[in-house]
Amino acid sequence: VDLIYMIDKKDVPQLHSVCVGEDFGGNASGHAIVASGINDNMLYFTHARFKKATGSTAQELSQWSVNTFQDIYNDVGYFFDVYADSAEQVLINTIREQTHFNVLNSLKRPIIDRIRALCILVASDRVRFVKGETEELVQALSEATWDSKKLIDTRLDNGSYNNDIIDAAEYSFEYNIDWLVR
Repeated sequence: VDLIYMIDKKDVPQLHSVCVGEDFGGNASGHAIVASGINDNMLYFTHARFKKATGSTAQELSQWSVNTFQDIYNDVGYFFDVYADSAEQVLINTIREQTHFNVLNSLKRPIIDRIRALCILVASDRVRFVKGETEELVQALSEATWDSKKLIDTRLDNGSYNNDIIDAAEYSFEYNIDWLVR
């Protein structure tokens, strides 16, 4: 990601909506939480966190999630909802029991739709990443590639880059895709 997309935290305007996306990875990957906010048709990625899945228990993951939500809240001052990977209902329910934040299921729109939406926002210069908070997300986005073995456009998911953090980022804004890319 070009440096023009990276901004200092102090340069983030007041955000009209801040949402958090969470993806749960398997033992070969990890768990990711990403916060994004919107202001004047701009998408700002404000936080990106990652935790290796190896050896994690549901209790440890839920506590990490709750602590991360609180850290984001303390930093930003508010956020609306957490959109978690809807395939993991046991983990979502465990997290819901431990937090006052509103944890909902992600939409899990088709991946190609999420990719296209982010490409449109980047191409129209409407995405920013906060320095010191989102480098792991920026790295993953720069490494993401298409799966050359598929006949349709499919993002490669073979562990060669941090796909979980990209999924979490997409979950954080996918409820707003329709009006963001209009």
